[in-house]
Amino acid sequence: TQNADRLNYTSGNIYWLDASINVTNGVSYTYSLYVKPTSVGNQFRFYLDGAFNDSTVITTDSSDWKRYTWTFTASATGSINPHVLLGYGYSSQSILVWGAQLEASTYPTSLINTTSASATRVADACFKTGISSLIGQTSGVLFVDINRTQKSENYNVPIFIGSNPNIVQLYFTSTNALVGQVYTSAGQQVAIISSALANGRYKIALAYASNDFAMYVNGTQIGTDTSGTVPTCSQLYIGNDDTGASNFNDSINQAVLFKTRLTNAELASLTTI
Repeated sequence: TQNADRLNYTSGNIYWLDASINVTNGVSYTYSLYVKPTSVGNQFRFYLDGAFNDSTVITTDSSDWKRYTWTFTASATGSINPHVLLGYGYSSQSILVWGAQLEASTYPTSLINTTSASATRVADACFKTGISSLIGQTSGVLFVDINRTQKSENYNVPIFIGSNPNIVQLYFTSTNALVGQVYTSAGQQVAIISSALANGRYKIALAYASNDFAMYVNGTQIGTDTSGTVPTCSQLYIGNDDTGASNFNDSINQAVLFKTRLTNAELASLTTI
């Protein structure tokens, strides 16, 4: 579908995309826009007007479509007018633009298609059922690489296999502890719990095998357990659990499921940042 817009700058003119948005003081927002310039090096400006003035100049570094972003923190509460500008002494140029989005987030999420009103994103999550052959039934590893910014959210699940009561999962508690947990129909088999984790990037691995469990975070062993059985699992969930209610409200850079248990040395290497 060819539905992009062209912003064309000629001397003395400024072109923009404009919308009135209410923001809250102290909240972080991310402005994003897909751009295809007529020439690499063409510039445009993300500009905010209204409750406060702020801007940043973006220099294009690709001749193809690329998403450019700008994250800022509102310094006042009120209405702002985010613009995309050409001009202010730039040389004659034009850019194709598409998918402008302003959202209350510290990073850009996938595009939410809207027209005349704002919209609230449903949490991104994915799942696949009927994949017993792809899940290690006697041993394996759950691995995720995440950026954690949301704290004090109970039962925040980045990766989960199985279906209650037979599950292997990683989740965060309301006290910001990370839990690696294994359940079977006989009850809880394993619960390895970290201390409270601050905001930041974490590479996490939970290894499981009969009487041989371990959890690593950023190259460090958090704990082990030498007593427990492994459940039979046929479903994989990334970003929540089998109820669909335990949303992980942060970004997941990578999620990997191994069919065999890696060695502890391999787990340390895998999770090292």
